[in-house]
Amino acid sequence: MKSFYQSSLVALIMVFVLLSCQPEKKESKFLSEIVTKQNVTSIFKQLRDDKDFTTQDYQYLTNGMTRLVTMSIDSLLGKSVGEIIKLQQNFERDQTAATAANQATKVELVMNHDFKYLGLKPELIAETQKDVDFLYYEVTNKSDKEISNLQGVLQFMDTQNNIVKIYPIVLSNIIKDGVIKPGEMKRFMHPFDHDAANVRDQQIRNDHRNLRPIWICTMIEFKDGSKISVTNTL
Repeated sequence: MKSFYQSSLVALIMVFVLLSCQPEKKESKFLSEIVTKQNVTSIFKQLRDDKDFTTQDYQYLTNGMTRLVTMSIDSLLGKSVGEIIKLQQNFERDQTAATAANQATKVELVMNHDFKYLGLKPELIAETQKDVDFLYYEVTNKSDKEISNLQGVLQFMDTQNNIVKIYPIVLSNIIKDGVIKPGEMKRFMHPFDHDAANVRDQQIRNDHRNLRPIWICTMIEFKDGSKISVTNTL
């Protein structure tokens, strides 16, 4: 076992030595070229023969030029090739960071609650003669703090994965005693107006068994004022 660790250590050292011996990447001599209205094509012709200008450099340059000129012509003119590449690198990094942060927030939302759709019950309210669809669902608090609000959308998909209906859920509008305690599960019935002239409303009622519910949580708010929210990710 000792010899195994020694061999692993030697191999690791060799990797570091080999990496340190690698020649540094040469910068293209055309990075300082300034973009004008007349020289864009000639710049690319020159870069074609420059072996120091990598495939990734090409991607950053072409994407950066396209993005900048779409914003405005002046956003592109007067910038060097190197500046355009750097701007695009920063832009793509920011986009990746925003996407990663958004996904991390969605994971955190899932980890802190559980939502279970139970069913639909049509009802005519006698006092108002209003036709209503009650959606029944359960919410379980999987966090260690009291939940005071939960927001998201409940989508219903048909067998072809088309969205039939989207219901906005704002739990604070219907929660009665204010909070869901840690580890607690509560059941709710959420009323939504039913429009008999609406084809999608009719499909929700008449073809409900063949529809697939999908819950998408966008925000959990806790009694202490803190929240987990997709909109507040960055």
